[in-house]
Amino acid sequence: MADSILSDDLINVLPEFRDLFQEIFNDNDSDEFEGYEMDDVEEIDHPFDAFAEENWRRGRLAETSTFTFTADPGVTLEQNQRTHLDYFKEFVSEDIISTIVQETIRYAADFLASHGTLPVHSRLRKWSPVSNNEMKAFLWMIIAMGLVTQANIQDYWSSDPVVSTLFFGTVMSRDRFLSIMSFLHHSDNNMALQRGQENYSPLQKLGSPYQKILENFERVYTPHQELAIDKGMIPWRGNLHFRVYSPDKPTKYGIKVYMLCDSANGYCSRLELFTGRECRPVPSEYGVTYDLLMRLIQPNLNKGYTLFTDNYFTSPHLYYNLYLNATLACGTLRSNRKGVPRMLRETRPVEGNTVTFNNGVLTAVKFADKKDVYLLTTIHEGKMVPTGKRDY
Repeated sequence: MADSILSDDLINVLPEFRDLFQEIFNDNDSDEFEGYEMDDVEEIDHPFDAFAEENWRRGRLAETSTFTFTADPGVTLEQNQRTHLDYFKEFVSEDIISTIVQETIRYAADFLASHGTLPVHSRLRKWSPVSNNEMKAFLWMIIAMGLVTQANIQDYWSSDPVVSTLFFGTVMSRDRFLSIMSFLHHSDNNMALQRGQENYSPLQKLGSPYQKILENFERVYTPHQELAIDKGMIPWRGNLHFRVYSPDKPTKYGIKVYMLCDSANGYCSRLELFTGRECRPVPSEYGVTYDLLMRLIQPNLNKGYTLFTDNYFTSPHLYYNLYLNATLACGTLRSNRKGVPRMLRETRPVEGNTVTFNNGVLTAVKFADKKDVYLLTTIHEGKMVPTGKRDY
């Protein structure tokens, strides 16, 4: 089956991949997060003839493979006379705003009914139902706060000439903004399930707006041929049972997120939040990380895409199955992955040199530096090439 696919379309190493190759090759990303253990990374062992030890042979592939790229990259919308606001509405549509307004009003009514008489000086005593236009202004102010940083949220309405930002006070009063923030809701609390109940989701508080925004990010833009998948962190120090701690990351506490991005510009077309081990689906025979990556890239399969990964995701079984779905891949590799040939681990090249093995589809490379670096690819021959850059 692999031979028939290889015979369809073969090319030499593309020069435009070399910088990407170097970036992946020098990857020193830390993958250790509290809440995710090595058991989550290792695939479950199973028979797979393509990865039998005897099918690997030393040396590079004579030719590398490629697939015809069939997607039409770029913005999928008509762009004539569109403003920034028009693009914003494509991501946060009117129905999303209406849902947030409806649930915010519902929660405010429930809160005020259950709390009786409020303190005399409480700003919530002046609450009135929020409108769609007010909610839009509120969201735009949140975005503006990301551009203009203040030490305290109330400083945005300060009259002190040192920190004053007149824009915010002209849009909405401080008390009104903080009242909307207090009651902001995306889903009906009365419909929420408790942990342990069937169909419980840790993300139920985000409601339908979250899913619709994710769909819109995928809908309005088609990524270019080179894709990258990696992990990120959304800063969060509040009380959240799936918050993670990563001591080696700049943002040490937060929500871990897996992102599929366009390598040409960094656009995130698909993402998935890590919500803890207890709520994830039962893994397939290939393991948790394989399932995660395949969920993210699924709409882009069989279109000739090229994917770059780090050693958290890379495995021979993943790359082979991507190849069978007309998707090439390259990334750093952990030597203890299932399917990595024993000969590669045991062969020690001279420092500064490489040793290469292939099985007709995959090319596995070991580079001897201060420590061994492993690389797996279905794109490249597995040889050293000059990058044109000088490191001092």
